[in-house]
Amino acid sequence: MGKIVNLKAGSKTDVNSLKTSIVGNIKVGDTVIVNTIGVGSNYVAIKAIIMARGQLNSCGCSLIAEPSFHDYEIDTPTTSSVKTGIRWMLKLSKTPQ
Repeated sequence: MGKIVNLKAGSKTDVNSLKTSIVGNIKVGDTVIVNTIGVGSNYVAIKAIIMARGQLNSCGCSLIAEPSFHDYEIDTPTTSSVKTGIRWMLKLSKTPQ
């Protein structure tokens, strides 16, 4: 079984780079987690996941994407806060679809 790879998506993240990273890690059997905070970063992550799913489908693979809410602790030099974001868990399907 592969390892778990954590990726961060921001509103300015390049969609193609994120897609390439997702596909590369999924193909070697890793589970990919994409962490997002905010609407813009989630939009970028969803676009990359859709593109990755399309690329993997052309190879005969099926991508499962499971979203969940996650609390992220944000520490700055002056303050500390908790923000709720979305965590996408991506893995290959065990059965062909």
